[in-house]
Amino acid sequence: MNTAGQSLLDLVIRADPYPERQVRLLRARGAVSGELTNVSVDWLVRRVPYGYEDELRILRNHVRFLLDTGTPYDHPLDSLLAVTGYYERELSADYLVELVDIMVSRGLRDRPGTYGRTGRESASNGSTTV
Repeated sequence: MNTAGQSLLDLVIRADPYPERQVRLLRARGAVSGELTNVSVDWLVRRVPYGYEDELRILRNHVRFLLDTGTPYDHPLDSLLAVTGYYERELSADYLVELVDIMVSRGLRDRPGTYGRTGRESASNGSTTV
């Protein structure tokens, strides 16, 4: 792993499971993310690294961090599901449901999309376009 340009906080954010307590502690002491500066949740979820389990885990942690720190967003559920769509062979439904749950539990509104399904309903169906 190339750590160039990453702060200690960036390295901690990548840990599995997500180290919520350590992230809060570092932020309370003034730590900032060099990797996630000027990154939006919408932009991040448009670039799902299909088939790469470590990168998917890191993406999940990055989304969690950005939402926990109040990073502005437009419609990341639409960005994740409607713009790219997905198929079970590319990305497990379990991972996708977990990612949607992270977003919804942090205040994103899970509204019905084009086919009348919410993001969580679409993610649970196995293959989707919202």
